[in-house]
Amino acid sequence: PASRRNGPAPRRTSTPGQNDRSCGGTASAADRNATSAGAAATTDPSTTASSRKRGHQNGTATATATATATTTTTGRKRRRPAAHQQQDPRVSLRLVQNAAAKSDENPKVRKLTDDEWGDMSDIFATAFPDGSKFCVYVKEGTNVIEIFAIYPPQDGIPEEPYANRTSEILIQAFGGRIFNWNDLAPFAPKGFCKRVKLKEIRRVLLSNPHIIADCFARMIETLDDNKIVYVAGDIPQIAFSAALGWGIVKELEAPGEYGVGRYQIGGKNVYAIYAYHPSSGITAHGKGSTTRALKHDLEIIRAVAEVSKHGYEVRTGELDAAISGKVSVSVLLWKEGAKEVQKYLDIPMGPNGWWPEELRVLRLVNFADPFFFETIKYLHEEKSISKEKILGLLSVPGVASA
Repeated sequence: PASRRNGPAPRRTSTPGQNDRSCGGTASAADRNATSAGAAATTDPSTTASSRKRGHQNGTATATATATATTTTTGRKRRRPAAHQQQDPRVSLRLVQNAAAKSDENPKVRKLTDDEWGDMSDIFATAFPDGSKFCVYVKEGTNVIEIFAIYPPQDGIPEEPYANRTSEILIQAFGGRIFNWNDLAPFAPKGFCKRVKLKEIRRVLLSNPHIIADCFARMIETLDDNKIVYVAGDIPQIAFSAALGWGIVKELEAPGEYGVGRYQIGGKNVYAIYAYHPSSGITAHGKGSTTRALKHDLEIIRAVAEVSKHGYEVRTGELDAAISGKVSVSVLLWKEGAKEVQKYLDIPMGPNGWWPEELRVLRLVNFADPFFFETIKYLHEEKSISKEKILGLLSVPGVASA
């Protein structure tokens, strides 16, 4: 019944905000926290004032990493050892294992009934303290991009999937309404999105695999060969990884240097990429490392869309080359810089080609700036700081981003 789908009753009244995913809608907690990142690891501390100024003009910050590393080394201010310093980094630097993926239950891909969703509103009650309403966005049909997200924006209306600032930004970035929304928790909060408890949503999803399966069932309805699945944020990434473990998603080609892989979902061969949620750039007010990383992500997604827009299927092993022909020079330089750092610090990538959980903050680094890599080499080769300690330092929010 419709009355049961209106979600849990509000516990308190909240002043209505904009119908906007930027309030926190489907952005992950890590994405929003990362926007507060501070100075970057950059130059040699012995650099002159003029060279530091020149480095700043090139988009870098002061030598935060060197100063912090020196403090840690001398013992003047000891910090709790990071996981990388407690055990072998090749063991600890891995994608967080998903409890749901280990479950004996492999959920059937099917859409939940209205009555089932009525019961779900009670399960999600704690996650939406100001109340929520059931909202599954109406799709216009098959689109180039299917966005795999968390929940709709505040006061979302099912018939108006593009009536929010996040959608407007994507329309501009992609050149049109070429995307559909697929929310894991189809409940639009009645209060501010910043009050939504993401940890509770994650707990509910991992405890109820059939909810994740429902989202895939809705996505498959408008999915076609050579389309793109945009995994937007950390919680959708966890759900996508779980679906790989269940067999709902099958890997055809592992993600390459751009993080784009080929998968089979519902019998359709598609591309998928794990990227920042688009609202993360809004919450950063168009500035900073998060906005820069988001622009790179969206440019890569658009490049894949251009490669596959006429149903063209890239042969195995040729996807990275096809993307390289479509992206800008800044994205190419970022990719090459990231490869250098990964190789130098012996960072193993996660099983899906993504940065390990503890170093996911490195996605915010401006790898196109050579000063970042040079500083890492300086710390290790000149200051004799171990790679494990450098990894532990880089995992601290605010150190790696610029």
